[in-house]
Amino acid sequence: NYALLVVWGFLMVFTSYMLLADPNRVGCAFRLNCGTASVIESLGYKKPNWSIEPYNSHLGHNIIPLASRYKLWGYCLGNMVAANLWQLFVVNGPVRNMLRNKKPLERLRVKL
Repeated sequence: NYALLVVWGFLMVFTSYMLLADPNRVGCAFRLNCGTASVIESLGYKKPNWSIEPYNSHLGHNIIPLASRYKLWGYCLGNMVAANLWQLFVVNGPVRNMLRNKKPLERLRVKL
């Protein structure tokens, strides 16, 4: 389980970086918080030194405002907390035990 926790932690850090950082290679690879080079530069960010395909948008970018990035990040963290609480209480916790006691599993009896 420790390996899964390391992978999960890496994915949370990776997602957080993609959401909260200014336009960069990682975000542009996932077409998140990026745009064409000229539009990025006109918005006050550094001109990217990597190639970006033109965006099919009249704005030429999909750069998310900083306040909205933090809201989206909060939704991601809230989703993570909700999933972990569901796992803790329903899948592996007291709700599971209650349901097992209330409706035990009926197995077929096999004659040997």
